[in-house]
Amino acid sequence: TMQGGGYQEHEAGTERLKAERAREKLVRMGLIGGFFLAVCMLVSLFYLSLGKPSPDRAGNSYKEANDLFAKGDKVAAEGKYREAIVLNPEHPFAWANLGNVLRDRGEGEEALECHLKARQLTPDRPRSAYNLGISLHGEGFYEAAEREYKHAIQLTGDSSAMVETIKGHMVLDLARVYSNLGVSYQAQGRLEEAAGAFDAALGHSAHNRAASLNLCNVLLPLRGAPEAIACFKDLVHRDPEFTQALGAAAGVFHLENHHREAASLYRRVLDIAPNNAAAEHGLAALSGDSGTAQAPAEYVRDMFDAYAPSFDLSLAELKYVSPTLLRQAVDLAVAPGGPAEKDWPAEKGPSSGKWRVMDAGCGTGLCGPLFKNLSSHLAGIDLSQRMIDRARDRRIYDHLEVAEVAQGVRKAGQGSLELIIAADVVVYIGDLGPFLEASAGALKGTRGLLAFTTEAATEGEGGAASEGGGWKLTISGRFAHQREYVLKAAKATGSLEMITAQECTPRWNRGEPVEGHLYMFRSTL
Repeated sequence: TMQGGGYQEHEAGTERLKAERAREKLVRMGLIGGFFLAVCMLVSLFYLSLGKPSPDRAGNSYKEANDLFAKGDKVAAEGKYREAIVLNPEHPFAWANLGNVLRDRGEGEEALECHLKARQLTPDRPRSAYNLGISLHGEGFYEAAEREYKHAIQLTGDSSAMVETIKGHMVLDLARVYSNLGVSYQAQGRLEEAAGAFDAALGHSAHNRAASLNLCNVLLPLRGAPEAIACFKDLVHRDPEFTQALGAAAGVFHLENHHREAASLYRRVLDIAPNNAAAEHGLAALSGDSGTAQAPAEYVRDMFDAYAPSFDLSLAELKYVSPTLLRQAVDLAVAPGGPAEKDWPAEKGPSSGKWRVMDAGCGTGLCGPLFKNLSSHLAGIDLSQRMIDRARDRRIYDHLEVAEVAQGVRKAGQGSLELIIAADVVVYIGDLGPFLEASAGALKGTRGLLAFTTEAATEGEGGAASEGGGWKLTISGRFAHQREYVLKAAKATGSLEMITAQECTPRWNRGEPVEGHLYMFRSTL
């Protein structure tokens, strides 16, 4: 959980405009947009021709922008911030607040440019470093964000929780800075340092929600379930209406098989937020309800965002081998004598390195190293931004995108892929129809292959079956599938032909092998 920067109102700068330089920078950063701003530039040039700078006009525009923002009119505020910059490109607070507006709207790259400019104009201002750190983190530059947070702390001095940055105006909350510093450590997998930063944040403000939750989350992979559970118990006792903490605590209790406590926490979430999909899904799994046709996106996203820093280590402990099993299956299918040999002669087979490959539900990219050498283009999609960030760190994928698997595969386009893989992914999908239909379309005309692993639905297993049978939501919150259902659903696409359906052990859980299947289908159209 990141904590954002604030909007400030300060006096305008007084440096004389250098019109050509200003216009050059504004054009480069895409800040001259539309006729109105062009007129503002002409006004600025007119004042320069008279030898008169225009900081007063810039200051007025800036104050109007702050008033508009306070009233909730962000669009008009943005226009006024841009106008202030046109009138005075050396106005640091207009740059900073424009960056904040853009970041709130999801325009991360332009926000980063704005905060970088504000930082350059005010190198000794703690909040400028802090705002830049937030924007850097949002764009995945975690080490650079770390440096900016540390610089903000150094500039501020570590003597009190709230320190004035400019007398009489906004203050910088060191608890927030330390909390965000911890998040940057966490994104880099430096969990001990992350815990230290969250502790420091709580030292400045014991009731900082983000730092409290982040600390509990990081304790699970760092020091184990007992400490994490103790942390969550204390947090939800101190802050019983903190829905996000209640949900996270429920997830940890669920994961550690404390089912009664988990169910109680899920119900508390639903008392506060009756439509919370993640809590509904968790409670359905524990209570034996059939649940929905797939795990809610927010349930999967939040779980794996929290899991990302320790994901690879955890899967090593679970003896996770799905990526290896999938690569072996592909090689066997197209090898001499294999069921897909006739579709893929040597000059077109895996050794050619010409396949277009989609890693659906790529996670941190564990499949990437195994499939890179057969691909001319390797794409990965996942619901979790933090998983995508970790996959990007491998520098293996040609394209990475946050997307639900069926939507992401469909977006690739008809006939766009030779291979789709999904390692331990459809365990979060009950009804496989949409995913198989999307895959059939993306493979159409390529004679391509689809390979994925499932958990097997066994007799007597806890959980609720779907209305027509074939898949069930298990007590773990994952879905298990019967072999007959998977084959029937693939046949229903009209173009997927089964070439492999074998038993496998994709991973272990609590010292026991997880029963599963590996499936491979060939496009017949």
